[in-house]
Amino acid sequence: MVTAPHNNNDIVEQQKYYGVGGHLFAIAIQKSVEYGFGGAVTGFAANKELLEHYIKWFDADPIGILHPNLFIV
Repeated sequence: MVTAPHNNNDIVEQQKYYGVGGHLFAIAIQKSVEYGFGGAVTGFAANKELLEHYIKWFDADPIGILHPNLFIV
C-alpha cells in the first residue's frame, strides 16, 4: 500500500483522507480470514521507517527473509 500523492502528508499540507492504510490492512486481514489463512498477511515495507511504523501500529513482525523490510501481520 502506497499513499497517493494527493494524500501523502510528506507532499501536501493536509491529507484529503485519513486512515486509508489501516483500512486497507483491515480489508486484507478480513480476506485472509475468509480464505482460511487465519488473518495472516505479509508485505514489504518501502523502507525501514515504514517497517517500524507497521511494527508499532499494526503489531507486525519483521521476517526479513526475502527482503530486509518483509513483515507479517
